[in-house]
Amino acid sequence: MATITKRELTIIITEKIGAKGIEIAQQDVSEVIQTLIDEITDILACGNSVVMRKFGAFEVRELKAKLGRNPKNPSSTVEIPARAAVRFKPGKEMKEKVAATLKVIRERKAVSERKATSKPKAVSKPKAVGEPKAASGRKVVRERKQ
Repeated sequence: MATITKRELTIIITEKIGAKGIEIAQQDVSEVIQTLIDEITDILACGNSVVMRKFGAFEVRELKAKLGRNPKNPSSTVEIPARAAVRFKPGKEMKEKVAATLKVIRERKAVSERKATSKPKAVSKPKAVGEPKAASGRKVVRERKQ
């Protein structure tokens, strides 16, 4: 599964808008994306929700304080304080589109499993960067084993 970066998203959006006959620079698209991210973050930081139809909703939830375990010392408990966390609830159209990708995900997984169980290829040894030298400064000649 591929991960799309903000830069790659900028390129994709610029190309799709360009295909519609609207000329826009990648820098402008990048600024719009960054402004959107900044505004969503600021709105959430104020405790408000952001709802985008057909996409989903971002909301701030309070996570209650709880007791946890220290992985290095499981016998001791650690108090985890209450905190605010962002929750994303996908919209109906997003849910439907993502649910349709299950077949693709399973196919990719099957292909990767086949590659992992297939016979590994012989790996050649990397070539030396420099030739070893003896203490006298002369090149060391090594015989190859056959």
